[in-house]
Amino acid sequence: MFKTQRKPIRVSLPLTTEQVQELFLNLDNRYVVDLEDSTLKGESLITYLANMQIKCTLDLSSSIPTEEKIELLYHFLSYRQTVFCETLLETIGYVLLRSRGISFEQAHEWMSLAEMDLFIKTHPEIIKRTSEFLDSALLFVPSFDVNFKKYILEPSIEAGIIEDIQDPTYIGVNCYGLFYAHNFLEFFIADAPDEHIINLKYFRSQVEDIQYNRQHLFQIFLSRMENSVLMSLCHVLFSTNPETKPLFDRYLNDFKSPEQIEGKEISDTHL
Repeated sequence: MFKTQRKPIRVSLPLTTEQVQELFLNLDNRYVVDLEDSTLKGESLITYLANMQIKCTLDLSSSIPTEEKIELLYHFLSYRQTVFCETLLETIGYVLLRSRGISFEQAHEWMSLAEMDLFIKTHPEIIKRTSEFLDSALLFVPSFDVNFKKYILEPSIEAGIIEDIQDPTYIGVNCYGLFYAHNFLEFFIADAPDEHIINLKYFRSQVEDIQYNRQHLFQIFLSRMENSVLMSLCHVLFSTNPETKPLFDRYLNDFKSPEQIEGKEISDTHL
């Protein structure tokens, strides 16, 4: 039999006792959150979504003030737990593209362009840090190779060529969801400022520790086709150096697809 997709359940937050019971009995339920009728706002709402692991979108017809939207989006982006809200993730992607002047069409408009511009103006530091992290994905892929890390990455860090970000709170975890977004990194990194590409950073905790949806970044990259784009960009960056080219070529040849990895379960849970 074919598995049918249930219609999303419209709710306000917090959930009623009956709705909480339904959530725990049916973890695959999808919800549409009406922010206008919800008493939870801002960080409290993000915390609730994270703790309850509610998979949701936001009701686009709800009328809420711009200030509330900006506050909610900020806490989503800076939060240190995974939040499964497709609307907020899409909007963060649009905001980041907007911050680089990249044109796009919104599939679902929760935030206007003017509101995005205000978010960028109000929170430049989190835009900068998140952008640095995404741009540095060029460095993350080869860093998964033990030899590359030992003989190229770590010596470059010790020599001060590559900055080693060791602060686990430097960025929130929900921007990891953008690695699942089709072609997002292609467009985003293509317009990266020269100083970001020249000064790639190694985000040690973000790369080496479990962060998003109980996964390492390595698992996320392997489980999505996005890794092919990243590897191509990495090859352009590192293959021009005659000292590193043989090692990097070997890394590419040895790279295994998810289907080739034995004994590893690669989760594909995403919005």
